[in-house]
Amino acid sequence: MTVIATELLPRYVFWPKPCPYSGQEIREIFAKVRHFVDYDGTIAGPRFTPRPKLCGRPLADFLSEEPFIVQTMNPEGARIFFRERHPELPQPVLIIVTPGFAFTDRKGRPDLGKDLAALGISGVTVIDDLPPEGINAPGCTIVGP
Repeated sequence: MTVIATELLPRYVFWPKPCPYSGQEIREIFAKVRHFVDYDGTIAGPRFTPRPKLCGRPLADFLSEEPFIVQTMNPEGARIFFRERHPELPQPVLIIVTPGFAFTDRKGRPDLGKDLAALGISGVTVIDDLPPEGINAPGCTIVGP
């Protein structure tokens, strides 16, 4: 997939809504923020339950370490989690919808992955419960929760 045009990036920002940023401002935010963290299965479990630990540390401690962007295919769930159910947690800079791509998992089953490269994201740490083959992010470090 090719990189999404800069002027189209506001369509991928779910929160804050309406998106107050231009496409160029979003690119600048992407360039500054170093952690892109998945929501479902990484930050939260079923029924908006926060994961107790992320990357071996208490969730709130890890999220407060540095600014982060939530990258997800479930942006409404992420918004409810942070803004309504757990406002005491450190808040993301942005909640973005991740373009998807089809891939085959290690067991040979078809699945839907995340295409961060399509958003022009590179050189960051991606924290996600998807296997690395399910994340298209050349130049990024992919870490499990």
